[in-house]
Amino acid sequence: MADKKTIHFDITKHTSAECLAAITTLTNGALTNKVLDTQKVDFFSKMTELITKRNNAWYGFIDAPTDVDLLKHVIGKGGARLKQITVKYGAYIIWHDRVNNKIIVWGSKKALISTLHALLRHISKCTVKQAELKQDLATMEESMTVLAIPPKQKEETTTVHREREEDADVVEPVAKKLRYGDTPTTN
Repeated sequence: MADKKTIHFDITKHTSAECLAAITTLTNGALTNKVLDTQKVDFFSKMTELITKRNNAWYGFIDAPTDVDLLKHVIGKGGARLKQITVKYGAYIIWHDRVNNKIIVWGSKKALISTLHALLRHISKCTVKQAELKQDLATMEESMTVLAIPPKQKEETTTVHREREEDADVVEPVAKKLRYGDTPTTN
């Protein structure tokens, strides 16, 4: 059985005031922004209440993937995957710091460590999945046959004139315009 690699995270303890100030700064004032939708307002107000109630919070981070496509997959559409991890492991908040390319987590010490481990596992799974997709794409490209299709040549148009074999003296009947309700007559 292989030994598990022990991972140590650089985590620090903050007072609730320090934590809320840091979150407000990092999120560009999302805690105090009045324009947010009701779900976000509820989330931030509950998080603020919880941090204040506990009098402190722990802070930690991991490096975010540098590959943009991988990072999008890790975060999920609209942050959905980070939100799921936040709820599942009980962190206060997970935030992607674009400036420093870090994924930052605040929470109780136990929740923080569990969340950071979960994030590393999630990034690892996404990396493997992305590598498999790239390999599948390369295999598909290799198996494709490229057909050379010659450019379309300008077709020659020939005009065909049809000559009547009948006498030129024969007069064709003239079409009569009918109105609704008229019955056609033949001459």
